[in-house]
Parts: sequence; structure tokens; C-alpha cells
Amino acid sequence: MKDLNDNFAGFLERNENGQSRLTKSNTTGPRTSSKRFEEDSKSGRPFADFWTLGETLGEGGYACVFRARHIRSGDIYAVKDIDTAALEKNSRNALKDEIAAMKLLRGGPHIIRLLDVFEEPDHTFMVMEECRGGDLLTRITEKEVYTERECRKTCKILFQAMDYIHKKKVAHRDIKPENVLMVEPDDDHSIKICDFGFAKRVTKPLCLRTLCGTAQYVAPEVLDLQSAGYDFRADMWSVGVVVYILLGGYAPFEGPVQELARAICKGDYYFHDKYWAEISEFAKDMISSLLQVDCHKRLSAEEALQCPWM
Repeated sequence: MKDLNDNFAGFLERNENGQSRLTKSNTTGPRTSSKRFEEDSKSGRPFADFWTLGETLGEGGYACVFRARHIRSGDIYAVKDIDTAALEKNSRNALKDEIAAMKLLRGGPHIIRLLDVFEEPDHTFMVMEECRGGDLLTRITEKEVYTERECRKTCKILFQAMDYIHKKKVAHRDIKPENVLMVEPDDDHSIKICDFGFAKRVTKPLCLRTLCGTAQYVAPEVLDLQSAGYDFRADMWSVGVVVYILLGGYAPFEGPVQELARAICKGDYYFHDKYWAEISEFAKDMISSLLQVDCHKRLSAEEALQCPWM
């Protein structure tokens, strides 16, 4: 395990220090327009000719997310401003992958929609719809746990979104509650997947090699240096962790670096009676089928939608 632990330790350090994720706003205000959006960037004019930036919704690394008003229509959207001049080559390539993935997924169910992109000499501006309910992690913290009925509604939407993403041959690679946004403050079930900063096209099975994601949610095959690679099936492991948290109120894999790495790679987790005694066997069976160390035995999103618990 030495190589794995060294690799994982470096991953954790980058995860904590170099990959600061954008926070999500739960403030209310004018709604994003739902009408067909005209891409102003095609005019060749700069971003500032069309948009006025407002309050900061989140920031991290070399990017900030602002609430922005469209000058002509007055409609409100979210704009991600990336300081591309400060990015290294690998990060610029990742940004290109993120934009390409979001354009490919545009119009898909329960996925944050990318509406326009302005690529200027030192900055890239990504115009997106804005969700007003904060993120799923905040909602879980407020509720502590979801009932099975509540969780089933949320899971149906989550599985549908992942099914669409994967059928488009895209791996998200950072599924976690912080990257699941609540559409409205008073709705526990309407969600949208966001943050495609690690997204990558899957051109063939097991074609991905990069160690990325968030430590507690990353799949065993992503961590294992001896594996043949991974693909979008790694996302379904992360989905399994999210579902475990929804029903149990805590993460299945925790602890110091070495313990966390070993637990994930062995699939070493438990349904503690204190928290799981009242949860149905169907629910636990589904989670176990998602948290399969062997990715070939893991449920796909389409299969998860058809499982007995659903």
C-alpha cells in the first residue's frame, strides 16, 4: 500500500490546498429567465457590453462566481469568471474540457445549463443558470438525514442526470453533495448537477488515468495505481457515497489518509445499527451494489433506476 498511500496523500494535499471548490449561494432574488437564450458571444463583442456583475456567490482558486444582470433583458444569471492568464497549461486544458462537456450536456435533464461563453485574452466568462437553494451538503446538514421516501425522490433525479451524462460518454469525476445544487430553497428534491471542472470524455472503457475528485467520494479504481484505468463507472461509486450520506447522515469512508485509502480500496464500510436499523434492506442492497469495488459489478445509473428500492 505504500505507493497508494503516498499517491493518496499527495492527492489529499492538492484536494485541500490546490482545488478549492466554489461555494454555492442560497440567497433569493430575481429568477433566471427560462426563455431561449441568445448567445451574445457570437457577436464578437466583449462580455462587459452585455453583462453587469453583481454580488459574489463563490470563489476558489483562479475563479469567482458572480450573480450577473443581462443589460438588455434585465434577467439574472450566474457567471463564472476564470482568470485564464494565471492558469497553467494543464488547467487551461481542463477548462476546455469543462466547457466542451457542458456544451455537450446542454439541455439535459437536471444538469446546470451553460448558456454562453466569452473567451477573452485574460479571462473566460461562463454564463450559467443560477439555482437558489444552496447545495445538497447544506441541505443534508439542515435536515440531518433524509427519510427513505425523500431520498428516493432525490435519487431518481440524481440517477436520471447521471444516466444522461454517461450516455453522452462523459465522466463527471467529482460527484459529491457540494456539486449537487438545490433549485429552490423550499424544495428538497429538485436538484441539478454542477461543477464539471474535472469532466472528461470517455472514448473507450477504462481510458481515464488522472487521480482527481474529492477524497471521501473517489472510487477504488481511481486510487489504485495498479488498476487498468477507469471510466464513468467511477461516478456511480461516488453516487453510492452520496446516497449513503443521505440515508445515514454520515460518510461511509472517513479517517486519516492511510486508513481512508485502505477502506476505499477494500470497500470497507458498515451499516451501523444505531443509524441504519430502520432503513430497509432494499435501500442497503442498492447502496452495496453501488459501492462495489469491482467496477464491472457496480450498478450503472440506468440499472439503479430499475432496482427494487426505486
